[in-house]
Amino acid sequence: MNIDINPLYLPVFTTKCRYIHMWGGRGRGASHFATDYFLFRVTQKKYFKGVMLRATMAQIKKSLWVALLKRIKTAVDAGYIFEEDLKINLSEHTITYTPTGNVIICHGFRKTTTAAAADLKGLEGATHAIVEEAEDVYEQDFRELSSSLRTVEVKNIQIFVLFNPPGKNHWLIKTYYNLIPSVTYPGWYNASQKEGTDELLAIHSTYEDNLVNLNEGNVREYQNYGNKHHHSYNPDYFCRSVLGLISEGKMGRIFVKVKRIRRELYDELPYEEFGGLDFGFNAPTAVSLNKYHNGKLFSRQAVFMRELENSELAREMKKAGITRFMKVYADPAEPQSIRTLTRYGLNVLAALKGADSIEYGYRELINVEWYVTDDSEDFWEEIEEHTWALDVDKKPTDMPEDAWNHLIDATRYAYTMHVSRKGGGAGVNSERADDTEIGGRRISKVALLDSIRAEKKSEETPLTEDDEDDFYRDLYGGDYD
Repeated sequence: MNIDINPLYLPVFTTKCRYIHMWGGRGRGASHFATDYFLFRVTQKKYFKGVMLRATMAQIKKSLWVALLKRIKTAVDAGYIFEEDLKINLSEHTITYTPTGNVIICHGFRKTTTAAAADLKGLEGATHAIVEEAEDVYEQDFRELSSSLRTVEVKNIQIFVLFNPPGKNHWLIKTYYNLIPSVTYPGWYNASQKEGTDELLAIHSTYEDNLVNLNEGNVREYQNYGNKHHHSYNPDYFCRSVLGLISEGKMGRIFVKVKRIRRELYDELPYEEFGGLDFGFNAPTAVSLNKYHNGKLFSRQAVFMRELENSELAREMKKAGITRFMKVYADPAEPQSIRTLTRYGLNVLAALKGADSIEYGYRELINVEWYVTDDSEDFWEEIEEHTWALDVDKKPTDMPEDAWNHLIDATRYAYTMHVSRKGGGAGVNSERADDTEIGGRRISKVALLDSIRAEKKSEETPLTEDDEDDFYRDLYGGDYD
């Protein structure tokens, strides 16, 4: 089979590198080359098993699979291969070249975008992989893929990693590239491959490297995004998606106006401190501490750790300076954890949730003048990476992604409960702000706190199972289970 090769990709045929990054701007032809390359390999006598992957199987059915079928039609029409030599299974999304038995299969990293872990069964013996839209793939899933590709049939396994430029904090950038500030486009970065990454062949390209395969309309469209005098002018899209530059954060960032404040200045602010708590275990448990005055919100990172038991979380919160008299507003989806933390001498309150609580909370945080301390590294990473969800054309929608938002959610609970609702803000739901629900009963939060303080058990006294049950039965009555 013959294929037309963009000279930019010729090193792919001779490299010994395991990883091949083909990334940059739109119109660069990377997906076209990768599927052509797989079709070429599957028709060769040498053993080949190729797998094409995206974050989920549903996504790949609409992208690489369709592209591969187009490559096949073109090759058949040109007489390079015979249609009867290909066994195409449309339900399983596999292609077998019957003269050699070589195969191409499709696979998603996870069954859904919210599935708990990668599902990479069926990749035994794979020699090549294409990972499309790798900016949407978790690092641990990619590492799991790489470790799953083992075969003695070939000397060099190749993993093609196709991605559009993510933000500077993305694992692909942090692992493999150094950032070089752009002189022409301030706030954006070029990238150079890091020393010590000899296992990587990196090919960065844009539409300008693929002009022979683009019509004039495509070229004008890309150029117009950078033309200040054209109605399509969009400098963010032009820098990221056309020129393939790296930004401070991802496309569609939500909190773009947050400012830095030195930690020592935060500590000197003479305002009441209040906290927010977003529970996690495999994902980080996040606690933010906050101060508010005259339309300004000041925040800092207090806890950001994975796999914390409640006793460990209580200890970390106290180490961060949280006392029994400081209010901490938590995700109400974890009532038992809230109860346990109060038993450990912390003033943890369930935040209120309603049908529009997320929308309301985001609107409040976007509109407040928000400062985050410069030492809150994980907090700043979330601010730079948390985005609105993108549509099929990679354009931001009005719904936030459920990612990079643990400290943000903690602060959302704290701000909407401690500031917005006190100031008469509405929209979370119709429940009273000073009530909470425990065991199906409405209980005054003031009465709840008084009961906790009246218990007067030492914070250092270890809890036994019977002791904890007695404590909660006294506190919540017969509704405690």
